[in-house]
Amino acid sequence: MIIVGADGSAPSRAAVEWTADDAARMSLLLRIVGVVAPDHTGRSLGVVRA
Repeated sequence: MIIVGADGSAPSRAAVEWTADDAARMSLLLRIVGVVAPDHTGRSLGVVRA
């Protein structure tokens, strides 16, 4: 399994694309972990997509 993080920036989108290609080439599972900005309370909100 390959895990890649994304925050919405151009470099992270490029990393996700590269990693998706790499995972497909090696027939591995891919997990994308998305990170969003903290909400107004200062808590970090994380999103995990499998």
